Amino acid sequence: MGLVVAYNLHFVGNIAGAYALIDPPDKYSDGVLGGIAGLLFSPTHGLFVFSPFLLFVPCFLRQVLRDRKMRGLTIAIGCAMVVQVIFYSMIDWRQGMSFGPRWLTDMVPMLVWMLPPVLAALSRAGRVVFAAAALAAVAIEVVGAFWYLGVADAHVVAARGPDRMRPAWDINNAPFIAELKHPPAPMDLLTRMRGYLDEIRVIEASATGGQATERQVEIVGWALADATTPVDVNAMVDGQGIAGTNAFFDRPDVSQALGSTNAAGWRISFPASKLAPGDHMVSILVHPWQGGEPRLIMERKFTLAPPPTSEQRAVQALAERQQAPGYWLTDFTSGTAFEQTRQELNTYLNAVMVDVLSPVANEAGVPDMLMRARRYLTDQIEPGGLVRYHGRPDAPTIGT
Repeated sequence: MGLVVAYNLHFVGNIAGAYALIDPPDKYSDGVLGGIAGLLFSPTHGLFVFSPFLLFVPCFLRQVLRDRKMRGLTIAIGCAMVVQVIFYSMIDWRQGMSFGPRWLTDMVPMLVWMLPPVLAALSRAGRVVFAAAALAAVAIEVVGAFWYLGVADAHVVAARGPDRMRPAWDINNAPFIAELKHPPAPMDLLTRMRGYLDEIRVIEASATGGQATERQVEIVGWALADATTPVDVNAMVDGQGIAGTNAFFDRPDVSQALGSTNAAGWRISFPASKLAPGDHMVSILVHPWQGGEPRLIMERKFTLAPPPTSEQRAVQALAERQQAPGYWLTDFTSGTAFEQTRQELNTYLNAVMVDVLSPVANEAGVPDMLMRARRYLTDQIEPGGLVRYHGRPDAPTIGT
């Protein structure tokens, strides 16, 4: 216990571990008695519901404590189990996505260890009842082994508010009942997963129509599960889930190579601001079937460069918006509000751009851009020296 506490304090910063950092107060139980009842008797996670034969231990406690040699150890183990139940009763006893009494699993072998004197004291009828309870536990675990996909738990865990524990007491949400409403879980281990991470690229931020777009990381690849389209694909970066998709598109190259006509291509994108500049490891996980376990198909390292500075973004915007002949267009509107804008060409804006860029052209790396703008303005001077606001009347940009 001391080593666990030391680990939590040193690496997590909280004596209770990592869960204490993410679980808000509403994740805690409304009462100790209700939590104890839920841990032991709820149809969704109750220990004595999933393993009813273990009820023989508390019901025949006198026989359990009869052996004087083991009585001290039995009492110590029993006290430890009581403390564990009380502790877990004070937090969210729904226990997340799991089949059965997840938080009390380590109590099961202790309770089984206490059973022999109970069985020895049972009558024939008592042993029949015990065998029936044991068979019921086995039947429940068969459902967990071959049907469980977490469908029922999703409804139970999603409940919020004062009555959030009510779905956990609904017998219809018991996983050994709710999970039988769908076919058995697919045999994931026999599924042949194929796929590839084709490319990781960074799409730089740009501004179109006055709207700035954030720099994006885009991951592109393909995946097939037994030659069929998987359920979804998720990307993890440095071990943390970052984004995913369930949208797939046709990949003619994959279809031609593997002979499958099912959609295999996928694309995942997320804001680059979610990652710090530097080296990262991308892992691609694929769910082959609904409720199946995610399968790792590929990992790849990539380096995220620091975002461009404001000066670099300004130069990029100027380069993107300069037209081939060397001029820039400007937005205008005929109304008093800057809405439903249109673009036009005027020489005044381009002359201002030349005046502003000239002192810093070399430092900004835009001498070629500036030279094209000067050449365009020079061509706008008519033989008599006149320069029109919208350019020469015979220019193809008149009316633009």
